[in-house]
Amino acid sequence: MTKSRKLAFWSVVAVTVSSVLVLGTLALHALTDSDHLKQLARDHVRTVWSRELTVGKLSVSFTPMPEFHGTDVSVSNPAWAHERVFLEAKDVNARMEFFPLLIGRIVIDRLSVNGFTLHLQHGPDGRKNWDTLAPSGSLSVVGTARSPLARLSPSAITLDNGTVDFRNRDDVDRTWKIERAELDAGTGWRDVTLDCRLSRDGHAVQVDGKLDDMSQFGTKDAIANGSLRVRAGSASLTIAGQLPLDPALQRYNFNAAIEGSLAEAYAFLGMARHPPVELKASMRLQAADDVIDANDLQLQLGKLHLAGDARITKRGDVPVFDARLSADRLDWVQTLLDAGQPPLPPKPAGELFYDNTLPWTQLAATAGVEGTLRANAHWLKLRSGVELTDVAGNMKFAAGRLNVTSFSAKLLAGSATGSALLDGSKQTAQVDLHLADTLLGTWFLQTHKHVALVGGPMQVHARVNAVGRSMKELAASLTGPVTISIGPAKLYSKKLSETETLLTGLAPFFSAKGADQVDLSCIGARLSFERGIARGDHIVGVRSDASQLLTSGSVDLRRQSIDLRGPVRARAGIALGVSTFASKVIIDGKIAAPSVGLDKAGAPGAIARVAAAIFTGGASIIGTTLWDGARAAPNPCQVALATTPAAPRKEARRAQPAGQKGK
Repeated sequence: MTKSRKLAFWSVVAVTVSSVLVLGTLALHALTDSDHLKQLARDHVRTVWSRELTVGKLSVSFTPMPEFHGTDVSVSNPAWAHERVFLEAKDVNARMEFFPLLIGRIVIDRLSVNGFTLHLQHGPDGRKNWDTLAPSGSLSVVGTARSPLARLSPSAITLDNGTVDFRNRDDVDRTWKIERAELDAGTGWRDVTLDCRLSRDGHAVQVDGKLDDMSQFGTKDAIANGSLRVRAGSASLTIAGQLPLDPALQRYNFNAAIEGSLAEAYAFLGMARHPPVELKASMRLQAADDVIDANDLQLQLGKLHLAGDARITKRGDVPVFDARLSADRLDWVQTLLDAGQPPLPPKPAGELFYDNTLPWTQLAATAGVEGTLRANAHWLKLRSGVELTDVAGNMKFAAGRLNVTSFSAKLLAGSATGSALLDGSKQTAQVDLHLADTLLGTWFLQTHKHVALVGGPMQVHARVNAVGRSMKELAASLTGPVTISIGPAKLYSKKLSETETLLTGLAPFFSAKGADQVDLSCIGARLSFERGIARGDHIVGVRSDASQLLTSGSVDLRRQSIDLRGPVRARAGIALGVSTFASKVIIDGKIAAPSVGLDKAGAPGAIARVAAAIFTGGASIIGTTLWDGARAAPNPCQVALATTPAAPRKEARRAQPAGQKGK
């Protein structure tokens, strides 16, 4: 190159550089004007996010790199939100790339925020105040064609001394602290690392993560390979695989695992539970084309082990699921304790049912989803102590209702089948239950009732409905027929045997089984409940080898009491006992512990019969007894089961024999 050409070349370079420096100086002057910068920022936030931005002071420094510094910064909330602002921060610092400034463009490289509060809200109608802040493109938020804000693509974000306030759909407010959060990325938002420490009421959670590429953050269906780990005390949640970058969470494929004690995690979430055992759970989650698959679910909590899978699809705005769950051993009370649920207090003396609120609210909260669940358990122990095996149930969820379309299990040496419909918002239950060949003696044993009874195969059919907050309220409103048929059983009770002897006059030597035992032949009951009360004539019958009893009266689940009356008579043969003199026996009191005695209303008649016996030398009693023994009395169990259910009380009217109407 000749000397003149070199001179010309460097002259052009000098002029070009000088021009760039002049233009850059003019651009820098324009971009360092505080009012101008504020207006640029306000226009950008309004254009991209449809929100209003306010800034107290805004300045620019150039040591060591160009940096904006703003104080008292806030971004508005939508008009419907509870709080006026979405974000408010004491200090915001944004470091810029130098060379784009020379041509009047702002590219933010690093961003730090200190002393901030973020107000998040999920409205009752489903709206979220952060929806409009989700970028529609990639992580880089590109400005308008005329805006000097060319790009907001920081390679490092630091948050200090922050508060996140979240108000849920039920208007319940929760607050978390962000002590420090750091996000660093390489060129083009690759090799991203995350380090964040959160706390709530002194309970801390640490979040660490790595992603290979976040450049497509916010793009529909975007994913990145990476992992996240959340730690709270000894518990940890780890997810690894293809993680979603789209805030809509439409596509991902990763494994998730939880391990450790959840006590610290519950405390962080503000849940008043203290689970005494560790939890181990894992699953694989996949999502694509509005379908979510949860496969290989494994959960271990104490002695409980659950396995299953589920698929969730979108039907418009309603998620629809199809799930399967199986358990090997499930002790209901112990599982609740292992999950941190406090034990229920003992029931008051004489009470049959707990008065604690049932999970109606949780059922009503499922109104936004639909689906089916097929569940089974090899062994299940209920709160009452009854043990079930080979349990299987098919359930459907819709509109806040649980429809148990079918249920089956083996229990008490027999079986149970049925169906049920539960409505969470109305707090109602409809139940159709069949028990076949279940043993009454085994029920006494498993529920720890102090009754020495062996055998007693039961056939039970209940088709009832009820409404109430608790089991106690449900029982008090029970409406519908319940039939109970119990077969032969041996009741070992010296006291009851002596009572039977006293009532019927059958001396112990008439019984080949001995005086400490009553051989029950059958028990039959047909109870038509109306708002918790079943009443009528001949509704409960009992028969033993020696005696029989057919009673009328009521069974009241509201007061949990019983009032049944009827004559005790010898089953066959001659019997001389108290029942010869008294007209009826009365069984009354609390159902849990009823008393048995003579009907006080029949006392005058009994006295008269005793007097007659004295004056006739007992001939009248013997004659009556021989006559009664010669007659074949009907089986009281069959009579009770054949009894037509009584009409509701307000319509009930005692039937009169034909020809007696009006007398």
